Amino acid sequence: MKIDSYTDGFIHDIRINDWVHVMNVNFIGAFLCCKYIIPIMIRQNYGKIFNIASLKGVTGSPCQSNYATSKAAIIGFSKSLAKEVGKNNIVVNAICPGFVETDLNKGDQIKKENARRQSLLDYRHALDDYVNFMIYAISDRFQGISGQVFHLDSRI
Repeated sequence: MKIDSYTDGFIHDIRINDWVHVMNVNFIGAFLCCKYIIPIMIRQNYGKIFNIASLKGVTGSPCQSNYATSKAAIIGFSKSLAKEVGKNNIVVNAICPGFVETDLNKGDQIKKENARRQSLLDYRHALDDYVNFMIYAISDRFQGISGQVFHLDSRI
């Protein structure tokens, strides 16, 4: 399940309610999902969690400090959680998708152009690229990797 929220703006223009909303949806949402599934995974001594972060959580982004902060929180949370539950055979990783056109950004030509310009490859990611990675990552062929952050993009 992907839950995502952001409100762009300069830090001095972002309303506190908007900041809290972005943190609640992006970070607290991931926290709550993990909080309530982990006991089940502990009982079965197995589980795989892939939290959705963002490249912005690693690189930062002007006028997106709330979004970048919420995604950076997911990265730190995922690494900490991996250390906490690894002994229970539970894998926890984070993935950082790059730009992909969604309903949230469909008309934003500036973001599209920035992603194209920053890309090392002449390739536009589609949602299926991320889905295919996740299908592989939750399969039995993907073993022994936890506490990692996967950058699914060609920008650095």
